[in-house]
Amino acid sequence: MLLGQFAIIGLVSATCNVDEFDLHKADDGAGVSLLQSQARMHRQGMEAEETWAGGYKRCTEQAPMTQSGCKHVAGGIDFAAHPRFCAEQARVRGIDSFQFSKYGITTECWLKDCQSVDMQFIPHNGPAQMDVFSTSCGLERSHIEKEGDGYCAAAFTNNLIFPPPQRSACRNGLRFRSISNNNLRGFGPNPEDEGHMRFSLVLPGVDLVVKADENYRTSRPQRNGIQGKFGQINVAAGVKTMLNFRFVSTGTENAVEVKEFLFTVFDMDHFKFCNSRKTVNATRFSAYYVGADSSLLVKTDAGGVGRPASSSFASSQTGHGKDNPTEPRALTPSQQSSSVSFLFKQKKFFNMQFEVSKSGGSARNFLFAGKSSITESVCPWKNR
Repeated sequence: MLLGQFAIIGLVSATCNVDEFDLHKADDGAGVSLLQSQARMHRQGMEAEETWAGGYKRCTEQAPMTQSGCKHVAGGIDFAAHPRFCAEQARVRGIDSFQFSKYGITTECWLKDCQSVDMQFIPHNGPAQMDVFSTSCGLERSHIEKEGDGYCAAAFTNNLIFPPPQRSACRNGLRFRSISNNNLRGFGPNPEDEGHMRFSLVLPGVDLVVKADENYRTSRPQRNGIQGKFGQINVAAGVKTMLNFRFVSTGTENAVEVKEFLFTVFDMDHFKFCNSRKTVNATRFSAYYVGADSSLLVKTDAGGVGRPASSSFASSQTGHGKDNPTEPRALTPSQQSSSVSFLFKQKKFFNMQFEVSKSGGSARNFLFAGKSSITESVCPWKNR
């Protein structure tokens, strides 16, 4: 399959760590099976679906007598007489998915807000099959083998290739220039601060508060905070911790919803002998993008009851201090290959799991910022 500059990565369970799933069995598991079926999408040209309003496509990975488990937005019985009319109603509302059923003279058209390529299906006990359509079904998958670096075995990239983000995603460029509270989970480096991090003015009038769960540990708390134009969090080897990123009005605890933004994690690599391998798990994003020659290994979990669809991004290459990025918008090809940008929409907060493998090595730094070179063609950098 063709690789573009923009690549999408599926979602991985927050309960899995690198040691618990095999990155090298790239064609095993329900998540990869889902990607394969999505990538097969209706290129045989079923009916004239490609000409429907908004580019909605039938989700061919759907099992019989199921329906979308995404959020219901509008529609109902006899809301639209044909799926193409259902598609038009979804398009004018900006909804990414819908489902349609017909039995006798009765039709059902339900508009669904999924915001994810990993469509969730639940049982449908109605009188007829409920066909699900989406703008996100059928995305291509990158399946390129990465040889590893001697101690990490060869594995495949397995990321999805999303359409480029809209220009609207560029408007809210998160900036990490100052921090007013720096004592994540009480580890310091400022022990007098409250037990979290607070990045000031990441957007005009908006701070970003970061909290960690009880699993967080670090042996180098002095590394937490601001690193140039990046936010930075140090995680000890053998630790897997869930971080909550929450937008609030500057100087308050009042939640703020950000309509659309990009959040990028950089420098995803490991030490020699595959020690202290970095992994990031993410959920509830609308899309993700990696470099044209990404070195990240993606594991997808289609989700289930009480567990959202998720994607895991693991390092495959050894890094060293000299290859660390210094400017989010001026990454080298190598720096792009070890970074991933997530597109989020309408979020007051988002969660992300950071993990460092326990096999040797020591604590690692996770660098993050907003826009990056990965989406340069859509969000050009004025300083160039």
